[in-house]
Amino acid sequence: MNTTATTEYIVSTVTFDSYWENLVFQLSETCGAVLFYGFYLVLCSFAIRSLACRRNPRRTIFLAVCGVMFVFATTQIILRLASSAVLIQMTQKVVTEQKRLGLFQFDSLGVLSALSNAEHVIFTLNNLAADLVFVELFLMIYSDDTA
Repeated sequence: MNTTATTEYIVSTVTFDSYWENLVFQLSETCGAVLFYGFYLVLCSFAIRSLACRRNPRRTIFLAVCGVMFVFATTQIILRLASSAVLIQMTQKVVTEQKRLGLFQFDSLGVLSALSNAEHVIFTLNNLAADLVFVELFLMIYSDDTA
């Protein structure tokens, strides 16, 4: 006679709904970010190509800033994907296990918070680099008009 013992685990709807809403929101943000990152790759390659062909004395500054912005954008998308992976794992853990939820939830929330903070810092630095490009362009235009 084959008997198997099964345990039944019922997920709290409040807990599940909270995790599910966060997961859906995070995944939709990640899909949008990946889509725009694809556009960014194309535009960045055009920018580097056109900057490389120009004979402007300040082109090395623009090429350097373009490279830094590319590194920041790539880091930001990697952090976004890692945050999504952690949130998927957390939601899966809520659905499948109840016993070790407390310890796992604490560790994952810390990781998720650290990833989110790092992503915000990278976003701020990327915006700072973009603003510096605009300031440099305005200085170039202003110096050309006054000459």
